[in-house]
Amino acid sequence: MENPFYTVGEDVLFIHWPMDPQQVRPFVPSILDIDTFDDQAWVTAVAYRVVEARFAAIKATPARDFPQLNFRTYARLDGASGVYFFTLDTNDILGGMLGKLVSHLPFKQAEISMNKEAPGRITFQSRRTQPGSSPGSLDVE
Repeated sequence: MENPFYTVGEDVLFIHWPMDPQQVRPFVPSILDIDTFDDQAWVTAVAYRVVEARFAAIKATPARDFPQLNFRTYARLDGASGVYFFTLDTNDILGGMLGKLVSHLPFKQAEISMNKEAPGRITFQSRRTQPGSSPGSLDVE
């Protein structure tokens, strides 16, 4: 499936956890195979600052700058590798609503802050606030 979005991120942090694929299986649709490396599934949190976000078909877009957190794993469909998103947490309410509507991805509302404290030092805090959603938070420096 072609991605309907074009995004550019900066100050990206990837945090990876190896997990037994059977622990991940209940959270991934059965049509997908869990992708593994060294017999482990990998679950990843990606914290970053979106500096440009738009629909791929629209070349001009207003300036965007907001933090986002996604939580995902790696999967395969008919042999093709891809990413399966558990959640995409954002404080950009309009962007999250449009993203969910167009892509059917699991965007969730969150309170997120990302600050450059000093050269080479960034703090990132996220608390999911989506009504009816499971709790989720991440604090990293």
